[in-house]
Amino acid sequence: MRAESRYVLWPAGIAGLALWSPWAAVGGTLFFWITADCRPALAYYLTPFEKDRRLWLAPLGLLIALFFARHPFPPDDLLRDMTAWAWHYNYHKVFWGSPRVPGYDQYWAFDRIAGMVDRSLPAKWAPLVFQGAALLGFLGVFAAVLGEKLKDHPLRWTLVSLGLAWTLYTPVLMRIVSARPEIFFAIWALAAFLARGKRFWAWLGTGLLLTPTYWLAGAYAAAFWVLPDRSLRFRLFGGLLFGLATSLCWEGLSDGSWLHSFLHLSHMISYRVYGVAEDNGLSIFLQVPTLVLLPVLAVLLPWRLPRTRIPTLLLFFWFCLPWMIRYVDMLMPLGLVLLAEGLPLGWGLDWLPPWRARFRAAAFFGLFSVPWSLVPLAPPTLLHVPGSPEHPSRVLAPFGPKMYDTLYANPGRVRMAPAMDPGMTERKLQRLAQSPEKATCRQLYDSRAQYLITGQTVAHRPCLKLIQVRNGWMLWGVAKKPGR
Repeated sequence: MRAESRYVLWPAGIAGLALWSPWAAVGGTLFFWITADCRPALAYYLTPFEKDRRLWLAPLGLLIALFFARHPFPPDDLLRDMTAWAWHYNYHKVFWGSPRVPGYDQYWAFDRIAGMVDRSLPAKWAPLVFQGAALLGFLGVFAAVLGEKLKDHPLRWTLVSLGLAWTLYTPVLMRIVSARPEIFFAIWALAAFLARGKRFWAWLGTGLLLTPTYWLAGAYAAAFWVLPDRSLRFRLFGGLLFGLATSLCWEGLSDGSWLHSFLHLSHMISYRVYGVAEDNGLSIFLQVPTLVLLPVLAVLLPWRLPRTRIPTLLLFFWFCLPWMIRYVDMLMPLGLVLLAEGLPLGWGLDWLPPWRARFRAAAFFGLFSVPWSLVPLAPPTLLHVPGSPEHPSRVLAPFGPKMYDTLYANPGRVRMAPAMDPGMTERKLQRLAQSPEKATCRQLYDSRAQYLITGQTVAHRPCLKLIQVRNGWMLWGVAKKPGR
């Protein structure tokens, strides 16, 4: 048998043994290790990895294909944005018992684009338009930024692919799945690292076009700080002018209400009965092991803080400020950019070529296992609630995904509580939504809720009637108060 044929048969034979018994595969591997074929077979398989070719496109292509095939269901805001048209973009009509809902649409352009897509495509596929754009945009821009930071490294694209996979193992992936306007601003802000020459004007124009999609667009004005080949004065004044332009834009879109709602944001947040993730501050990162690895790698590798660019560091700390920590889709990429900037220029050049090939091969095959555990499957509940556009039903649901997918399943036919931020809703309704199993009939009557969504069996009460059970969630009808 020719040597090349034997080299191909070895992994096939060991894989066959693994199907029969893992211990048999271990034995086969040990036997291969002591044969004369070991070294030449390894060299045969490492040959394609001798150069840093863009082999990483294969596992990343699998991730993208799997994402589109599974099309994970968005858990929150995108579902509201896609059905806002059914309430004529008036969120006072969407959420009941919520007096602090702003009197203007805080996602003006995004809601209208999302509404067009929702009415043009089947409900199952419409969210994928925004999710797919977020995934492809984020991977493309972040790969380009990391590739530029590592352009002198012999393992450039291998490290880029590992960085992308690592980033997607953090809450960044859920931000992509959610496909809110913030993820598109994050992509725009990361693209600032690449905005050289004439590309700056395309980048600036994109930022201005995105401005009407998100009422806090000014938070991303700090992206001007990392523009390449621009003076400090240009970057500072450019950021200030962009922030001013976004403020004026939103003052106009809100009929003069934007500044008032922005200044009262802290008051609205303090009205929450229970906190949300961004209230935890930097401690949220300690709950994600893949994020904690960033400082660990900074210690293990020859990384030095003075080598990093001050604008990148400032942008990172800008998104660490209170209420900004929610933008984890900026913090994780910026952390990896800082890691790449802090490494010496000659780092990795003294690695022996055989070890580079081994590292590339291990990374390449390891990345193939990533998508299967990474791309989430989140089947929606989509409870159908009795109601009509003329007489929408008042529904009380736990704050989170079930509130949003109920909106999506009943466009224009239901009104939900609590609102998109619990601080906008009356506190008594927040408490009921938080612990519906403890609610008495008197509390339910006083709340004026017509339907209740719970995730667990609720003790029998004369005021509740079970209407539907779906995916472990229950829809209850609240009886009318006696005497009415």
